[in-house]
Amino acid sequence: MSAISEFQSSASIPDSGDVDEAWLTAALRSAGFDVTVAHCSQAPVGNGQVGDTFRYTLGYDGPAEGAPTSIIGKHHSANADSRAIARQLGLYRNEFMFYRDLAAKTDAAMARPYFVVNDEDERFALLLEDLAPAAPADQLAGITTRQARLAVVEAAKLHA
Repeated sequence: MSAISEFQSSASIPDSGDVDEAWLTAALRSAGFDVTVAHCSQAPVGNGQVGDTFRYTLGYDGPAEGAPTSIIGKHHSANADSRAIARQLGLYRNEFMFYRDLAAKTDAAMARPYFVVNDEDERFALLLEDLAPAAPADQLAGITTRQARLAVVEAAKLHA
């Protein structure tokens, strides 16, 4: 896994509803893709409690060799109360630091991170490889015994 890129300016962290082609182009270029996003569509993924997650389906202007046709975007919550809880618990900061500092050093299976940014106000954005047709677990229904075993094996790699 290669090093992850990040913007240095908090002005570059939009709310999830404000993500557009220009922002996605800048983020993907910072990740090493020489592309221009001409159009994108977004659809919610999962039901996060302290963040907003979307699948972005991307169309490019011109050649886009090796660039993803869809990505997953995790963003700070649009809900002020949820953001306050995330700030209090350091959730966005911890995820930011994991992907920035540790993800490339582990053998744990995970989506490839393309881009991450966080600021002192706990505004957060993370762009990840889309592993569709895989889907997030249902937080209320739980997971199967097989899924739990797989998760424990991967979690153990983080502690090795």
